[in-house]
Amino acid sequence: MRTMLRIALAGAWLATFTAPAAAQPACDRECLVGTAKDYLEAVAARSAVSLTVADGIRYTENGQRLSLHDGLWATADRLDDFRIVVPDLRRQEVGLFARIVESGQPALLAARIKLDGRTISEIETVVARKDPGGMSRPEDARVRPGFLEPLAASQAVPRARMLEVADSYFVGLERATDKFTPFDEKCLRIENGLQTTSTNGIAPGIPQMNCKEQFATGFSKFITGLRDRRYLVDEKTGVVMAMLFFDHNGTVKSVDLADGSKMEVPSPFDRPFTFQIFELFKVTGGKIREIEAILNTVPYGMDSGW
Repeated sequence: MRTMLRIALAGAWLATFTAPAAAQPACDRECLVGTAKDYLEAVAARSAVSLTVADGIRYTENGQRLSLHDGLWATADRLDDFRIVVPDLRRQEVGLFARIVESGQPALLAARIKLDGRTISEIETVVARKDPGGMSRPEDARVRPGFLEPLAASQAVPRARMLEVADSYFVGLERATDKFTPFDEKCLRIENGLQTTSTNGIAPGIPQMNCKEQFATGFSKFITGLRDRRYLVDEKTGVVMAMLFFDHNGTVKSVDLADGSKMEVPSPFDRPFTFQIFELFKVTGGKIREIEAILNTVPYGMDSGW
């Protein structure tokens, strides 16, 4: 009788504990790409109800913590035809570049989405809107095929090397030299829809040079900090997405270039401000072939919110 009672009491005690929920399966490539698509469609619909999100989901827009019914969620009109997706299976995160129409105007959207199983736990975004001064041209952004095409086996390098190559871009800017960064000779950089290398006379001076030539001038000494660098990697396409800040403290008024000449630092780089940047690198054969950036000017020294 006592044995039966002990068994009954033990069973009652165990029943007070809830068995842990089964872990959700990891998101495969198709799942991550689908998550990016679902997120963009939800933004265009101005409603997150179709998404599976964590109770404590964290969302930032241009570094500010917002809810999923504020900011772009309240002003987006529709999606446009510019889209690049960067699924990182190892990190269970997906990055994306896209163009949207917001209050009748084009804007570029960069995002990083983190999943726990099939549940979205983090969304980090940068929205670059059209600049009246012409330095942000969302309407001109075009998807270059290299960002979508799988790497040929002969052009693939290990993930760790892809990260080194992407980071070497920022090392080159920090040290104001081309010696650390393996650029493909046809490397082309576009920022907010605006071509900023090999402009062929559209903009004089350094913008006419290719990626390597620009770095070789040593022009970047007025960038006083490249901080909070984080990365996603799509090993299939060879695309690395970087998220970081470029600080300019405004104290560097001129730069001694590698050819012995002096460059006067133009406005606004002679005053304190920061760029918040999401940047894509196509790494082919261990070299940077394509660069695409979405960036905003933000208060000097601003934190990412992460």
